[in-house]
Amino acid sequence: MGGRGYQVSRRCRCKSGRVRSLTRCDESLCHRYLDSETELDRSFSFLYPIPQDPLTYYPEIISNSLLIPDLIQLLSHENTDIALQVVSALYEMTDEDVGDDAVEREEEEKAKEEVGRKLRLIMGDFVGALVSSKRGGVWRDTSEVVDGKRNDVACVSQLDQSILELLVANLARLNEADEESDRTGVFNILGIFDNLLSFLPPLANQVIEQTDLLTWLLRRITVPVYDSNKQYASEVLAVLLQEERSVRLKLDGLGGIEPLLQAVAVSLAVKSTLTERAVWLTAV
Repeated sequence: MGGRGYQVSRRCRCKSGRVRSLTRCDESLCHRYLDSETELDRSFSFLYPIPQDPLTYYPEIISNSLLIPDLIQLLSHENTDIALQVVSALYEMTDEDVGDDAVEREEEEKAKEEVGRKLRLIMGDFVGALVSSKRGGVWRDTSEVVDGKRNDVACVSQLDQSILELLVANLARLNEADEESDRTGVFNILGIFDNLLSFLPPLANQVIEQTDLLTWLLRRITVPVYDSNKQYASEVLAVLLQEERSVRLKLDGLGGIEPLLQAVAVSLAVKSTLTERAVWLTAV
């Protein structure tokens, strides 16, 4: 990982070259790239190789006190392209298949089991670090040019929001109807929730207590047009409902049975392939 990479922490001390460049100690990511959103956007490419070797890099990401909060804070960036870059990176980093290559590289069965055990532990720690971290905010560009120099690059209004709240907030501001990137962003956000819940099923309680995801999912599955996001929304809803009784009670309190029945009726009325309809109805 060459080049400038992420400039995240003033105080962090990292061991590996890749994570060191990701978390170089001179400036915070929140300030280093604010004068150039293009640079900030490009810098996300340095995150994507990280999931290829989670046993090496994830412990250092977890131990860095600022990297995860900074990434979570960027979810609230007023430029949705920046927020969607974070979403894409987090989707890759929480994928349930992370580390499978490391397991397959081992020839002996005992070695495979040991690597698999370590992966489960480190992924559990990583997910725990994500959901316990709070450092959200709304980015406001207050920059001005004085004597040819850019001052007061930006200020951030801290809202103390969790990753769960900020992910749902992004669902609300994405335009699936007109933007392909927004449709992909919605899919990735649903994927992050799916991944987090697969590693930490009791998180379902926290999701419904802290966010309006349940309401969003109920609204999304009643959209007449069938697509991959509607399918994924139904699957995430099914995961939430099967994990915790409190979620089912919350659904009932929201009057969620009627939207579910409406979704089934719409599915039967809308033209779709038998396979699509079968998968959709199974999820609902």
